Amino acid sequence: MVSPIVICNGMFRSGSTWSFNVCRLLGELFAQRTGQTLASGYIAEHDLEQFLQAEAYAKEGPAVFKGHVIGTVALQWIRAGRARAVFTLRDPRDSVASLVALTGSGFDASVLLMAANLRWLWMTSRRDFGRALFICYERMINNCPAQIQRIAAHLDVPIDQNELACIDEQTSINTSRKLCRQINALDDEEAPVFDGMRRRHRTTLLHENHIGSAKPGRWKEDFTAAQGRYLTHLFANILLTLGYETQQSIQDYLGHAMPAAPSSSLCAVNDSFAGKLAA
Repeated sequence: MVSPIVICNGMFRSGSTWSFNVCRLLGELFAQRTGQTLASGYIAEHDLEQFLQAEAYAKEGPAVFKGHVIGTVALQWIRAGRARAVFTLRDPRDSVASLVALTGSGFDASVLLMAANLRWLWMTSRRDFGRALFICYERMINNCPAQIQRIAAHLDVPIDQNELACIDEQTSINTSRKLCRQINALDDEEAPVFDGMRRRHRTTLLHENHIGSAKPGRWKEDFTAAQGRYLTHLFANILLTLGYETQQSIQDYLGHAMPAAPSSSLCAVNDSFAGKLAA
């Protein structure tokens, strides 16, 4: 049976490709130590469900997959501890700003895309994330090695300081940007077209314009005051739940009070099941 199975997921533009590559490199270390072969790559929701229901039982070695939606079977595997998940989180206002810059689709379309991306998470019982580690984008940007160590511990793959430094270098923003600039010069085998026009690097899943400014709080500079207020109101409960805002900060920004924050939070779930978000 395939083991371990690692599912890398997250909000759009929240560093899920970074977490995928960290997990992929950790999976390579695990495979080298055990004499096995790593399977890795992007996988759609339906394909992941099919893999878990059939192929996972017929193959050996570790597997690391990236996607943006988790299906029912995958959630069951995560909850039961049969698969481990690394889920990246970001201020959704920054995610929208990054989507606008990436897709060129405009503000309204990017907001709709982000709302759809978040819907499955907030409609799912948070008990489903039994074996998930939540990584804050801002903390990853501030201290990548610390977050790599958290992921390695979550996956039970011990690493020394040299291995940590190597993974950090291979997944750094500078290294990723350099690869992104080279992608269009690669052949179809190394960088196949994945959405009808853009090339995506087969191993890292990076594409030409994948890395933006990577700046936390960019929404304050990218959007008008009216757009900022709209997003803050739209995502208020998420911002409160994830700790990006407080009741007072939202009231000060919007000029009126918001409903009480949800009684439970992803931070609390993460404390109980997969280590403290604040670590």
